[in-house]
Amino acid sequence: MSFDPSFPSQNAWKQAGDREKFAYLYQNYQSYMYQVAFSLLFNSTLAEDAVQEAFLKLIHYLDCVEDVDTARTRNYIKAIVKTTVSNMQKRSRHESLCEPTLFEEWCKAETNLPEDFVLKKELAGYIQQFVIELKPKERTCIYLYYFQEQSILQIAAILNISSAAVRKRLQRGREALKKRIEQEGLL
Repeated sequence: MSFDPSFPSQNAWKQAGDREKFAYLYQNYQSYMYQVAFSLLFNSTLAEDAVQEAFLKLIHYLDCVEDVDTARTRNYIKAIVKTTVSNMQKRSRHESLCEPTLFEEWCKAETNLPEDFVLKKELAGYIQQFVIELKPKERTCIYLYYFQEQSILQIAAILNISSAAVRKRLQRGREALKKRIEQEGLL
């Protein structure tokens, strides 16, 4: 049976092989899975890795997916992605024990004054916390634009929204960050 993206019923899926089902799932859920992973990781490379790992897990559970175009299947796939992300985060915590210390970072810094270095690190920590506290739409755009250095067009493609919507979310995010920084008296 050849791949037909418009399979009409559950019976057709039962008659089709797992390969066709997997191809259909990949084609229709890959961007959704990426959005879920990115919303949890805020890193495009890690999100792509999570999606790939989730698809590898999904291969083993294809028999659990009866009808591919239902909310149940969408939620099942979302759960697989969330579990995969959680496992990746647990692994990275163990690996982060080998990260450089604050002292090692200071030795490599441009300034030789420890006070300046500590103040910059502290301000960066506050800003990072403020970004985390933003609404999800603004937070995602701010993160992609400033931390991942993605262009507005790239962000629009990743999030499946217009570039005008990206610019508006960036504007709202910047305003919220500025307001929060002023409230805290950091600038």
